[in-house]
Amino acid sequence: MEAGGQFLETMTKLPISVSMVSGAEASRIGRALASVADWASEIVVVLNEEARDGTEEIALQYGARVFRAGREMARKRISRSIQPVS
Repeated sequence: MEAGGQFLETMTKLPISVSMVSGAEASRIGRALASVADWASEIVVVLNEEARDGTEEIALQYGARVFRAGREMARKRISRSIQPVS
């Protein structure tokens, strides 16, 4: 196993929130969430109200908090999901 892979296996989650705004992206969102799930302590996905292709279910499988909103509400949700810096 390469050194980079060992590092990821032993790394604890960082105090970082990852926020994504998404539409109907079931074919791609899994790869995006997999790339952050091991190290981000929080994942927030804001879906547009029309997305009904399984994107929400995939996000939930990665432990994401999922919200549905129109575009303006999506921006507000993301700004509220940011964790305070200590």
